[in-house]
Amino acid sequence: MKKKISLVNIWASWCVTCRVEHEMLMQIAKTNSLQILGINYKDTKNDGNIFLTRLGNPYDSIVFDQLGKLSLELGVYATPETFIIDQQGIIRFKCVGELTPRIWERQILPLISQLKNSTR
Repeated sequence: MKKKISLVNIWASWCVTCRVEHEMLMQIAKTNSLQILGINYKDTKNDGNIFLTRLGNPYDSIVFDQLGKLSLELGVYATPETFIIDQQGIIRFKCVGELTPRIWERQILPLISQLKNSTR
């Protein structure tokens, strides 16, 4: 993840809010503005794959976190949660709950612009 700005999204197929949020992630993925990593939280691989087959896969990579240990280390206590991580691997933003267009436009896009400009 280093050297790239990344969006890390913790999600699960059983999470109703994740299903609502998913269209937003699909739109973000189309912009190619950052790499997107999904952490499939306390789910089964089969259910996660069915979810992505039906709704589309916005993720560049997916980590399967069946027991929730990785997510716990990140301080996650519910799904969905989304992080923006800078080029040095530092968490710069955390969204607990649904990532909305308003949050994306008002908080995350300006942060991404700032992070891109700071490396020049």
